[in-house]
Amino acid sequence: ERGFWVTDGLKFGGDFLAYEGDPRDHHAQYVVTTVERDQPLSARDVVCRSRVAEAARKKLLVALSPPPDAPPVLVRVSYCGALSGTRDGARPARH
Repeated sequence: ERGFWVTDGLKFGGDFLAYEGDPRDHHAQYVVTTVERDQPLSARDVVCRSRVAEAARKKLLVALSPPPDAPPVLVRVSYCGALSGTRDGARPARH
């Protein structure tokens, strides 16, 4: 419906991969993870999935299942490495 080609996303830890064109000619732009309305998604899951997507130079899309008769909600998640260091974004010192 949004013009993307969709394939299996298992090799990148997602449910699907979304391509802006034919997968034979394009790299996947998104790793898509689907989440049911009543299924919790922990912060750890989001961080892990977004780090895998970023390492593969893709974006993570979380597709939330909608209430009946509504379209799914898509949330794009980006991993920000600066947040995983110290409070000011600096890298922790090595010992």
